[in-house]
Amino acid sequence: MGRVPVLRCGERVLYETGAITRHLDRRAGGTMTPADPWAAARMDQVIGIVDAYAYWPMVRQVYAHAVFRPAHGEAGDPEAVAAGLAAAGPVLDMLEEIAAEGAALGAERTLACAHLAPVLAAFGTAPTGGAMIAARPALARWAGGLRGWPAFAATVDAALPRRGST
Repeated sequence: MGRVPVLRCGERVLYETGAITRHLDRRAGGTMTPADPWAAARMDQVIGIVDAYAYWPMVRQVYAHAVFRPAHGEAGDPEAVAAGLAAAGPVLDMLEEIAAEGAALGAERTLACAHLAPVLAAFGTAPTGGAMIAARPALARWAGGLRGWPAFAATVDAALPRRGST
């Protein structure tokens, strides 16, 4: 489909974020899948929320049009940003509830963290996106804790253009 992410394993190619993260987790012995069945179910729920409801409005609409395009000298579409922000509110509310519970979005790093972190990081670079995350204390606390996760700092945070940057 000409999109990312893609993982090359020798001659094999794997695509789709969920498949890639689960494959890598299995290769590492399942260390990012909670042993507790409820926490594992909530982890799966967060992954489903990201795939079904979060990615398009938060990344493809808000981040792409409010941050990425302007950072590359292209015009963003204000209507796309507005639609993305409107759709993001209920998604953030769902994630706030899960973060407040702490089962899947707590101190333990799970596949849900790997799936959600880049979406929230991108969305948070848009001024309104960052404010929307900050308005949800449990989610904001969880997202803020990602800065101390070496994998996050080495990849996601370093890769995102900021509004007004090149």
